Amino acid sequence: MRLYRYMPMSAAISTIRAGMWRLGRIKDFNDPFDCLFAFRHRGLRAPDDYFSPFSMKFRNEEFSKYGILCFSRNCTTPAMWAHYGDRMTGVCFECEMAEDESLYEVEYTDRRLVFDVTSDGYINSKEARDLVINIIRQKHLSWRYEEEQRVFMKLGEGQIVMRRPRRGAYGMEPYHWLPIDAGVLRRAIVGPMATEGDLNEFRRVIARSQFRGMPVVKARIHPLEYHVDN
Repeated sequence: MRLYRYMPMSAAISTIRAGMWRLGRIKDFNDPFDCLFAFRHRGLRAPDDYFSPFSMKFRNEEFSKYGILCFSRNCTTPAMWAHYGDRMTGVCFECEMAEDESLYEVEYTDRRLVFDVTSDGYINSKEARDLVINIIRQKHLSWRYEEEQRVFMKLGEGQIVMRRPRRGAYGMEPYHWLPIDAGVLRRAIVGPMATEGDLNEFRRVIARSQFRGMPVVKARIHPLEYHVDN
């Protein structure tokens, strides 16, 4: 499956040098509604927001055990380049991804997931934990321009590598990385507003990496349409 991953130039350089994707965390998402569902207790007379702290607690605690990679099915949308490609100065990696059990297609809806609370210990129950996959696959309709596919993995399992905190493109915190399999990176598309200096530096980094030989192209703004050509 051909998918695309956007990031700022500094993060793209870090990715190439490491030969790994940095896994994101739910707590760092730009949309607080993402993976935030609602609890409801039909037998309890209480305001609708009574269970909001339970929902946030579940989001922060249960999802802290997982890492995520976000991809798009589109590499030409101006909003994606603006929001995730650092105002069109970043990089969009064209990837060939295997369709396996860790890859999920996001569904867009105007209705939040609402689950009935069955007991005081519901938040720590297996029943609640089993809802994780349903939650990770849903976002509000306003995000549908992303055409998102997500890789969702439990931290500490598989090939995930953990590194000590250090100062870099992502600040000071432990990093969780996933090695990039051979053949995944097909092409690197540099944003149309990137400087020639950044483009040349990125090409030098590619040439000194395990991905040398990967095509690097610079996108351009379409002269007549709302479209980013590459």
